[in-house]
Order: sequence, then C-alpha cells, then structure tokens
Amino acid sequence: MDPAALIPVADTIPVHWLWFQVLLTVTFLLHVVAMNIMVGTSIIALVTHVRSEDAPVSLCRDIAKKIPFFIAFAVNFGVAPLLFVQVLYGHFMYTSSVLMATFWLSIIGLLIIAYGCTYFFDFKYDDLLGNRALVLSIPVVIFLTIGFLFSNNFTLMLVPETWVGYFNNNDGTLLNLAEPSLIPRYLHMMVSAVAVGGLAIALYYDFIQRRGQQIPEGRIQLGCHWFSIATGINFIIGFLFLESLPAAVKDVSTGAGLFFAISLFGGIVSGGFSIVLGFVYKVRQCAMAALLAIFFMVLTREAVRVGYLKPYFTVTDLQVMPQYSPMIIFFIVFAGGIWFIWYMLKLAFQVGEVE
Repeated sequence: MDPAALIPVADTIPVHWLWFQVLLTVTFLLHVVAMNIMVGTSIIALVTHVRSEDAPVSLCRDIAKKIPFFIAFAVNFGVAPLLFVQVLYGHFMYTSSVLMATFWLSIIGLLIIAYGCTYFFDFKYDDLLGNRALVLSIPVVIFLTIGFLFSNNFTLMLVPETWVGYFNNNDGTLLNLAEPSLIPRYLHMMVSAVAVGGLAIALYYDFIQRRGQQIPEGRIQLGCHWFSIATGINFIIGFLFLESLPAAVKDVSTGAGLFFAISLFGGIVSGGFSIVLGFVYKVRQCAMAALLAIFFMVLTREAVRVGYLKPYFTVTDLQVMPQYSPMIIFFIVFAGGIWFIWYMLKLAFQVGEVE
C-alpha cells in the first residue's frame, strides 16, 4: 500500500504558515523549559532521598513546594505548541494520535494522578519520613511514562509508512517501537530535563543568595554539578540520536538538511560552553548558554520533522484562506497572559520575602 494514500487532506490555514511556525517555536521553547524543570527537579529530589533519607532534607523540601507549580506551568505552556503543531501538521498528528489513542488519552488521567501525588508530597512532607521516596517515585515514573508516550506520538506522525500497522492493531495501542530514533530521542529529552532541573536549583539558590539571604552550603555547586554532568552525558546520547536519523534528514545539500546542520552546530557549541560555565559555577552565564542551546535544539527538532515529512508534505503546501482577526486576538491574549504570569511570580517572590 502507498503510505501517501493514508495521509488525510490538510486543512486550510488563516494566515501564512510562517506565523504559526514562529509561534510554535517560541511557545514550545517556553514549554520545554518548564517541563524540563518539572521532570528534572523531581528526579533529583527522588535520587537524593534514595541515596540518603537524612541528607539535604531542606533541598528536597524546597523542591517539594515548587513541583506543583512547575506542573501547572508545563501543562499550560504546553497547550499552545500542541495547537500550533496541529495547525501545521494536524493531518499527520491526528492520525498518529488515533493509532495510539488508548495510550494518548491515558495521559490526562496519568497527569492528574501525578499532580495529586506532588501536592500530597508537599503537604505531608514532614509526616512521610521514610515513605518520601516511595510517594515521589509515583509522579516521577508517570512523568517518564508521559514523556515516552509523547516521543512515540511525535515520531509516529513522521513515518506514515508504519501506519499500515493499524490493520493488524486497530485497538488504539499502536506504538512506534520499531523507529530507530525513538529511544535516543526519548533519552535525550529526559537527560536534558535532569540537566535543566539541576540548573534551576542552582539558579534558585543563587537568586536567594544575591538577595542577601543565607543558603545551605554547597547548594549552588550541587545544582551546577547535576547540570554539567547530565549535559555531558547528553552529548553522547545526542550523537547516538544523530546516528539514528535517516540520511535524508542530515543531507546538507537540501535546505532542511542545511538548516538542521546549522542548528545542530549552534546547539553543540552553546551546550559545550554551558558545561564549562557550570563546572566553574557561573550560574547566570551558564543559564544563558543553556537557554541558547535549548533554542537551537528546538530548531533542530523542527528541521528533523521537515526532513522526515519531505517525501509526503511541506508546510508550503498549505492553502491560505485569509482571516486575520483570530491571530490578532491571540497576540493580545498571549501578551496579557505573559504579563499576568510575570505579575503572579512577582507577588510570589514578595510573599517569600515576607515569610
């Protein structure tokens, strides 16, 4: 069967595709930073508890208070890029979502359970004692599971030739386990979460220290070590991910392949600088280099998607039926939302100072 015959007809779009691509890149960058902090700090807290229940309890206590907020930011920041990717690639993503619908829909329930467990971990932290690691392991396992399901969906949408598996598995449980890039891609994202989680810890204590407050000794260094070591490991995983990609995706003779190479080079250079800055505890400079590396990796991700789908579709194929008012309303609401988030964070820091 010709895989192209399985691809639905693309919907029309109200404005030029580049608007949606820019918005997808910006909003996904916000989401991936929040998601990485959420997953990374949870894993670090769990590892700390497992290694020594009586070790830096104040560190884990601080993390416990923040995880529910990070979940809220990750989920809310994740809505926009999910919508924008559906605008541009909906006929691919809707299909892949249906093929793995049982798993895809389970994410909602899993996320609710994880959210509840993190609040329980926060409110009952002092009473849990030896059960802290057990309770925290539930949301951590759920986060890792959800990440694996997302990796499945966002790779399954790229390979229409595997969709024929539906005819042998039509109960919504089709996963993309045969895809060579699936595991390296998933591990690359999860290890980067640990790195960003460590950096978030270092930034948090650096921020407190710069405001004249006392912090436990070694907290900034601890966060930087987590970041630099995890990022170093991720370089190895990243090269495995690169090797798993089809040659057509990496072909620099094409526009998408050249963009992929430039973005990848930018990510490698800025990521390398961030490792060095982390080891010498230059926290804010490290954060800027890491954010730049994440930005380049987001661009690389987009180039990979374009390369995979090139035989079947490019965004330039989308038909435009002009309708500008929804875009204008979105920009107004988006700007207002960013301002409200900034204002809420400002109030939260003011309350922290009073306490």
